[in-house]
Amino acid sequence: MSGEPARSWVVRIPCPQCGDGVVVASAATGARCRSCGSAHLVTGHGGPTVLVVPDRVANAEEARQVFVADLQARRAVELGLALGRDRGASSVATGAPEPDTRAADAGEALAARWGERLDAETRVLSDVRLLAPTCHLAGRLWEGVIGRDRAGTKVRQARVRAVEGAARACEASLPLPDMGALSWVQELWPWPASGQDVAPVLEPVGLDERFAALGARLDRVSPFAGVEPALRHAVLWVTARAVVMRPFHVLRLACRGRSLAVLVDGGARTCVVALEDAEALRIERAPRLARPGSLPGALGLRPMRCPECGGDLPLQRFEEVRLCRTCGRAFSHEGGRLHRVAYRVEARGLSGDTALLPFWRLRFRLQEVGGEIITSLGQLRGKLRRRHAEPIDGSDGRDTLDVPAFRSGGRARLADVLWRRPCEGEPGPHRTLDGPVSPGSGLPRPARLISIGPAEATALARLALLLGLGERDLAGASIPNLRALLGDSRIDVSAPTLVLREVSRAHLRA
Repeated sequence: MSGEPARSWVVRIPCPQCGDGVVVASAATGARCRSCGSAHLVTGHGGPTVLVVPDRVANAEEARQVFVADLQARRAVELGLALGRDRGASSVATGAPEPDTRAADAGEALAARWGERLDAETRVLSDVRLLAPTCHLAGRLWEGVIGRDRAGTKVRQARVRAVEGAARACEASLPLPDMGALSWVQELWPWPASGQDVAPVLEPVGLDERFAALGARLDRVSPFAGVEPALRHAVLWVTARAVVMRPFHVLRLACRGRSLAVLVDGGARTCVVALEDAEALRIERAPRLARPGSLPGALGLRPMRCPECGGDLPLQRFEEVRLCRTCGRAFSHEGGRLHRVAYRVEARGLSGDTALLPFWRLRFRLQEVGGEIITSLGQLRGKLRRRHAEPIDGSDGRDTLDVPAFRSGGRARLADVLWRRPCEGEPGPHRTLDGPVSPGSGLPRPARLISIGPAEATALARLALLLGLGERDLAGASIPNLRALLGDSRIDVSAPTLVLREVSRAHLRA
């Protein structure tokens, strides 16, 4: 989970330095030009961006050929099945069965001759190219559950997985097909600059409502194997929102004495539907087109440079906070701009057995339904065990929560690697340094990328509390108490602070 999920899509953006295309993944905040080597920050992730599926149908003649090829392929299947049935009946009578491939090959040969005649008898009367908008949302779904396993023991499990979904964003009368995952598109393009000649765009309708409905559809906890859930919690963190323009060709064809209205998908090079006579009115009714300037923004590129000293910032595509290699200052990437991030380093004296890991430290405040306030892990554990206990040890009594600023890089259990032990802290006194810390000071860089930003860490606070419980906490807590404290209570958190903490390398190998 240290990188972006494999199902992400990519966009090609012109390089500001050399003009060649820079390939940018869906949620990437940084990219490098393969031609000139320049590093760039990706801007435009703050709101919905407009992307375009490349039109693989160049003109009306190619669209007509797609129509003919589609009908020929269907004809081949029909003839192959018919010949297969006839030859199957003949083989039963003679006792000498023939391979199914013979029928398929014969069907394709007959369909090819039929297609040649159809091609000669079909001509284009008119062609209209349109772009149809589709809302697309991609993100990470963090899930946590507390329940009982098959032996009746209380357990807690967690996972994070990539999710994506799409929904039509226009109300045209055209019979447009639905769009699934964008990973089938090898490459997308950013929305053209103002004034550039583009095809007419069907008017997007209710973008905010459609994105909200997509998020609600994706924000669902799926079952955990072997666990009967008592308490579930999920956080959907959206990494990309896009209005994807899909190219379509509306053709009027003359074919064997008939007039047909045909809809061709330019991105997939497929024939969607062919209608004639009165039915064609659906496909030819004048659609509502978008007004100029009414569409959201587009992705862009800026130089990957420290705004304070001009030094290089590390180019990690999915890093949310970057430490300057020259001055040591930290910057987050929000709304297409770099924002200074204060941080501190807590270390006892780094050795070969320890490493620095990034965390977001925040204060939390749980308010129960009855009004009682909980502000520390010790209070929470005491309430879960139905007693107002003193902290079990020094780390339990602190009134802050450290949420990891990284995602796991291995296949170990998420709850153990990310949440349980790191949240409880390392024993012993720490030396605290307020950043920025110069790279020349001898302190190493964090052992994990800062791939979780402050806003995502804040959203994960309740899940961090739920998964930070140990086996003794779960064993001493009743299911109703768990629901009341971690499910029904209200949680407020402070603005997070970035902390680089020294931890044992055993956590990295767990």
